[in-house]
Amino acid sequence: MRLLILIISVFLLLPSCRKGEVPSSPPSNSTEDNNTSGGDIDDERAKEITFTAGLSASIEQYNGSRAPIEGNTLPVGGKVGIWGVYADKEIWSIYPDAYRISISGSQATMTNAEYEIRENNKLYQKYLAQYPTKDSGFNGLVVYGYYPYTENYSYDLNDKCFIKTTLDNLNMANTTDYLYVVRKFYETPSDDNTVATLEFKHALSRIHFNFNKTTTDVVLNKISVVAKSSLDGYLYVEDAKCVAANYNQVSALNMDCNNINLNTDEKVEYDYLLYPDTQIISITCYFNGEVEGKLLPGVSGLTLEAGKFVNININYSPKEAIVDGNLSVWEDSNTNMDFEIDEETGDVTLNQ
Repeated sequence: MRLLILIISVFLLLPSCRKGEVPSSPPSNSTEDNNTSGGDIDDERAKEITFTAGLSASIEQYNGSRAPIEGNTLPVGGKVGIWGVYADKEIWSIYPDAYRISISGSQATMTNAEYEIRENNKLYQKYLAQYPTKDSGFNGLVVYGYYPYTENYSYDLNDKCFIKTTLDNLNMANTTDYLYVVRKFYETPSDDNTVATLEFKHALSRIHFNFNKTTTDVVLNKISVVAKSSLDGYLYVEDAKCVAANYNQVSALNMDCNNINLNTDEKVEYDYLLYPDTQIISITCYFNGEVEGKLLPGVSGLTLEAGKFVNININYSPKEAIVDGNLSVWEDSNTNMDFEIDEETGDVTLNQ
């Protein structure tokens, strides 16, 4: 599966190198006073873990809903939750599940630590987080994480860590694009300039609506998707899975389109973010103040996949529909549905 990978670099700096921050006191197991010459881990002071985003804005703006996170960017001011579990490289290679959050715990300053993305592209938290030194019995750590940060996390009956998620059914433009970090082992470095990377991937599924330009004035009022999914769900931090709390519940999920006129040269696009494995029951588009709306045929039974999008192109005029499946961020599910709406008769046709 080709999924978006948002790259965040991790610069390993000494506490004295942080600018604009009040130094925190090192943990009790710090080896800062044991610093001597040489490159061995137990001969060096503990290495502080600080994160840098190294990202630039690349979200394409268009006339429609707030876009899901595109490109390789995370928004400045956004916050990321991070866990760091001390680990041994050899054990990790044989039995990685030995270092789950619920089994091993994590160091105090990296237990759902809140990191903020700043203008200087670095992630900051107010406490000092360090790699383990050799005399601690560990030679690295396993990192888990997610976006956006919440201080509330829980464990299920199987002792798996999760955060609660939700969809905004009144206006899907307000639904959060939840991300998770692919867990990985990071060895304690021998120098202060070692760079590691965190891989962020999309946790939800996506429906992308593209409305083609009309030849006459046509007002788009609302999109409504009826699906088998509850609004509430869970993002499992360690398992990197986002699921609805109830897949038997039927929900009506609406997008307010602000009465936009499709007779415009600007792009008119909208995105729904839904739980993976959600089954679509129906999709209805409301134009020109219609009460009943236009029901799109052929979408019943469509099932969504994590990190993938479905393209739905809608042409409200006797003009050839434009099919564009060349979005570069989310993995294309190869599902393109093109609909023709006849202005005169109001009939809706699915192009095969």
